[in-house]
Amino acid sequence: MGHNRTQELARWVSELRFEDIPASVLHKTKLQILNTLAAQEASKEVLSEKPLLPGNPLIQKQIEAIALDFDDYLFLGHPSHSAVLPALHLSPELEVSGKEILTAIVCGNEAAGRLGAACFLGPLNGQMWSFIHLLGAACSVGKLRGATSQEMENAIGLALSHPPFPLEEGFFGTDAKLLTAALPALHGILAARWAQEGAQGPKNLLEPGSEFFERFSFKPLHGVLSDWGESWVSETLSFKKYPGCVYFQSAFEALGKIKAISKEETRKILFRTNLFTYEVDRRSPENSWTPSAINFSLKNSAALFLCAQELGAAQFKKEFLSQNREDLRAWAEKIQVIHEPALTRAMLARFFRHLEAEKLLAEFSLADIFRLRTETLRRHPEARKAIGLELLRPFLKSRFKSQEFRLNDVQLSHWEMSFPIRLEIQKTSGHTEILESEVPAGSCSDPRQESIVRRKFLDAFRRLPTEQAQNQLERWMTLESAAKPSRTPAAPHAQPSRN
Repeated sequence: MGHNRTQELARWVSELRFEDIPASVLHKTKLQILNTLAAQEASKEVLSEKPLLPGNPLIQKQIEAIALDFDDYLFLGHPSHSAVLPALHLSPELEVSGKEILTAIVCGNEAAGRLGAACFLGPLNGQMWSFIHLLGAACSVGKLRGATSQEMENAIGLALSHPPFPLEEGFFGTDAKLLTAALPALHGILAARWAQEGAQGPKNLLEPGSEFFERFSFKPLHGVLSDWGESWVSETLSFKKYPGCVYFQSAFEALGKIKAISKEETRKILFRTNLFTYEVDRRSPENSWTPSAINFSLKNSAALFLCAQELGAAQFKKEFLSQNREDLRAWAEKIQVIHEPALTRAMLARFFRHLEAEKLLAEFSLADIFRLRTETLRRHPEARKAIGLELLRPFLKSRFKSQEFRLNDVQLSHWEMSFPIRLEIQKTSGHTEILESEVPAGSCSDPRQESIVRRKFLDAFRRLPTEQAQNQLERWMTLESAAKPSRTPAAPHAQPSRN
């Protein structure tokens, strides 16, 4: 019958040692902790203006971390909500070391990212892959609690047996989005605990043809659920410089390069975007100025950026939005977002080049190719302009490939997150300024990544004395040296006090 993917993952999680993890992965994981804490802290003042769920501090932390869309992302998903936050939250109770915390977070990142990648070709996308948090939390917490291989198998099955399927109407623009990761992560934690009490779960949900994949993928990429401990999706960890959807980050980078402009001298602002950016913007509520709605509207996010000449947490406060309501609407009326098919084709070409498309497509039948095209066009009619028969050439070449696609075939350490856009600013004078942006600041291939995260952390905790905030940052960056954080006076996992 061959290998069982649930058993492979469970065995890897239970046996992984801190010493087995590459230094580059550990470094990015520590940056991920800084970034997650910064995202939490940055949102607190905005969230203080709305009712919150009482009684569960972990859910509160996860709401804070997702509230402004200021989180991290990797190939493929947004894993910190289930990999980082549960590990940090439970570490005092479990009295674990810094090395154990980092190892658990890596397990969660690897599991969640690969499950997102396996379901890339499916009905959901990006943060709406909320089911990855079932697996991320089960693996992170299971590792932290010292689960055996058999207990991890059961935890995985118990967690994935109840996958959520978010609805666009709630996710795009309402507070329902704030629970997207929190609830499945909590379920994953409970699964890990219950499995250690002897509860049994199914062992085949990660196998080809499973009910799970039938629900969440048109054609699962099973090969990414391989090479545990040899390939590391954590190498692709990326961090947002600006609050907002990951598909907008290239657009924000372009906006950050323009000189100050006034509404009076601006006739029109045109964003020519790739399909992903266009589709998210198209689904956002057009006239809503809540933080959740702004995060998914490129038009409104750009208006906020232009109005304030910057884009950070402060611009999402109710006071700022109220005081600048007329200016924001005036800017938004000048902004148009359109799909540029050439940019989508360029983005997909780069994506499939990284993925070794010919090997990947060797597992596809011609019927698979046409089903993917049909499902894509049904959900995204605009894709017709960009996605023609481009896949047929690598598909035909793939007929001569006999190897199974595996994650080792992908050069993850050289991965680039590409979301190309072209920004055109048409002036009343008749002059048009054009700016292009492709790879966002803070992405995995950006050499400025660490400096961006450090600055983001210090800015989020600017209320602290500078030296105290800097010391806190360095404690996190040397987390592996903490033998038992929960017993240390200056516990690395404790968030800086505002007192």
